Amino acid sequence: MSQLVIEDFSELLLSGNHAAAQELVRSWMDRGANQLSLFQQLFAPALAHIGGLGASGRISAADEQLACGVFQWLLCKVEQPNPEPPRSARKAPLPRAMLLGVEGEEHDHGLRMAASLFRERGWDTRQYGASLTLEQALASAIRWSPDLVCLTASKSDQLPALRTYAESFCQLPAGPAVLVSGRLARLLDLQPLLPRTIVARDYLELYAFLAETPASLEAYGARYAKDRLTTG
Repeated sequence: MSQLVIEDFSELLLSGNHAAAQELVRSWMDRGANQLSLFQQLFAPALAHIGGLGASGRISAADEQLACGVFQWLLCKVEQPNPEPPRSARKAPLPRAMLLGVEGEEHDHGLRMAASLFRERGWDTRQYGASLTLEQALASAIRWSPDLVCLTASKSDQLPALRTYAESFCQLPAGPAVLVSGRLARLLDLQPLLPRTIVARDYLELYAFLAETPASLEAYGARYAKDRLTTG
């Protein structure tokens, strides 16, 4: 993907130009781009570029917030969840995915896109946003019994918290699978550090994991992931 395209799209977000940003996204979709393509090739690179501008002081926090607002609006426009079948047609509960950022995480853009991909693949999805405390996260997991918990972190100093969260979820009686994604998963080789988890470094890897799961409505999340870990 051309860096110029990424910068042009970033500028549309930063200027609050909803109409032009939507038109650019629509042109991609008219050429056959699906959610995965948009997330991997356009949205995520543009948000990373905007984050870099903010970190270097070239734009203000207000500019970033404006861009994030346009991004969230666009995400609602492009989301393509699978239609939920009638109750009479369901043979088993939908698999459940719980997505959250570790305490101290500042952004939930990646979680929003990941949650959209989960929903597209037929998962019952709850997205708790950035910086959920471990106590709150575990309480929610105990009440809801997800089949999979997706954790995200962006900074290297969050690694201890990420390990604590992952280990805590793995020890729950319901035994959900734990998947780790986000910027930290791209910066570090997390698999040796978190051997009981699945690591998705980008949306392509996340989508590949989701695409390998059965198409039925069985609650396959934890069972599938554990089988994968023990046989891989």
